Amino acid sequence: MSHMHIAKLTSRSVVSICGDDALDFLQGLVSCDVMPAQEAGLAYGALLSPQGKIDFDFFIHASDENTDQAQKLFLDLPSSTLSLFLKKMRLYKLRANITIEHCPDLFCFAAWNDEQTSTYDELGFTTDPRLPEMGGRRIGPLNAVATNAEEQDYHAHRISHCVAEGGQDYNFGTFFPSDVGMDLQNGVSYTKGCFVGQEVVSRMKHRGSNRRRLLEVVTATPPLAQMGSEILAGEKAVAVLGSSYQTQGIAIARLDRVTEALQKKHSLHVNHVSVALRVPHWANYDLESTLSEK
Repeated sequence: MSHMHIAKLTSRSVVSICGDDALDFLQGLVSCDVMPAQEAGLAYGALLSPQGKIDFDFFIHASDENTDQAQKLFLDLPSSTLSLFLKKMRLYKLRANITIEHCPDLFCFAAWNDEQTSTYDELGFTTDPRLPEMGGRRIGPLNAVATNAEEQDYHAHRISHCVAEGGQDYNFGTFFPSDVGMDLQNGVSYTKGCFVGQEVVSRMKHRGSNRRRLLEVVTATPPLAQMGSEILAGEKAVAVLGSSYQTQGIAIARLDRVTEALQKKHSLHVNHVSVALRVPHWANYDLESTLSEK
């Protein structure tokens, strides 16, 4: 029988956006389509720079408090970005009829199942929009749900599915959404219309110029190095390591360089630890067939 894990994500903070213009405000600003948050209860996206780089990533949660007169949405995001995020959002607010507030009494919880995807509705969780295997997510007061796992268990689960998160796998302001899989995990809408950075990411999609992509990192000799360490083929950097847990990790890779290294049968290593790179199961891109045989 499969076992459900529930963890409080202590590194996350919750922000509320409330007011008549809340939906329209976010819809014209962030990378994802906000409407599914109202319908399905949860959306995943980012606030990009005008140059199309990820400045903040977050989940948008629907609220039970919506009425015809008022709209309310909650965002969970890394606590390390909270003050900068609030400052940036208030800059964008202008005349929008909204209030933006930190909610210190609300917390983010994640639930997942080792063996199969499940629905977590009974406990108030909504399926993670990035990938069903990631499980469910919810916000609530401190004792909203009983936990039986730690945040590091959640990250181990996340790493096992090669799902990247800002601050864990990359520094903000350095990568495009497609570099970190956001475009393939419902984090970018190419159809909803304008948002900050939209021209750049749409151009990348239409030109097919996504040279960087996520790859799984596997080693027989853990631990792997710190986030930001270069994965080398000989002396040439082919990828940058994100987060890792035991024998697995996440890499942001230059697919052309990895393919070339594999064709030349170069061994891959990070800080003298030998690694193999694999395409994630959810990806729509691939490498030379030699990669999957490693």
